[in-house]
Amino acid sequence: MTGTGWATTAILLAAAAPLPLRAVEWGASVTLASEYAFRGVTRSDGAALQGGAHVQSAAGGFAGLWASNIDPQPAQIGGVEANVNAGWSFDLGGDWSAVLGWVRYLYPDAASPRNRFDWSEYSVAFNHADRLVVTASLAPDAPLYYVYGNFGSVRATALEASWRQPLASGRWGSLALAVAVGRYDAAGRSREPYLAWNLGVAAAAGPFDITLARFGVDDEGRRLFAPAAADQRWIVSVTWRYRPGT
Repeated sequence: MTGTGWATTAILLAAAAPLPLRAVEWGASVTLASEYAFRGVTRSDGAALQGGAHVQSAAGGFAGLWASNIDPQPAQIGGVEANVNAGWSFDLGGDWSAVLGWVRYLYPDAASPRNRFDWSEYSVAFNHADRLVVTASLAPDAPLYYVYGNFGSVRATALEASWRQPLASGRWGSLALAVAVGRYDAAGRSREPYLAWNLGVAAAAGPFDITLARFGVDDEGRRLFAPAAADQRWIVSVTWRYRPGT
């Protein structure tokens, strides 16, 4: 974890500094999705109910909680995934910004020992005009299950890019095309990295977001995961967002 730990420590220390209440914004969301897909692979094998809350300071620090029901294999991992995240965003000028982030994935009802499935990921992302986002991530202790369906832990990396193209807007809300692709790898495994992608449309109207997208992985991804989890699929989701004062 050398090379990433110092940056994360700095982020968390800065986020812990006291801020006036007016400089902190918070929000919450609830999502109902036909499935929960993580990097092209289904995690729920059916409908997923998800919820989260976050706080963000005017200076750039943020933290949040998120949870979803899951139905993965092996079943010992449990039926709930919870994420704790924190980070710091920076304005780089010229419509560019950057985010340093940390996420801890938790499985509170996993079979004993419960923490054997928990893992952390550190990331840096670059955002241009809220349209193009490029993210590089490192997970020093990713469970092998998430990488190719086994036990243990391994250093895993991810490189992802997404593009959002507005299509229409009006009093009713907005409509956009969204596309994303990712390359996922784990150190020391015998097979090549796999690729995942999704393509869809996203509509926003008041506090609601509705998305319809097609998810899939390449041939390597289908070899790494069970066909039932890695086959291409359509996913529709409806999200309600709460922002105080709006």
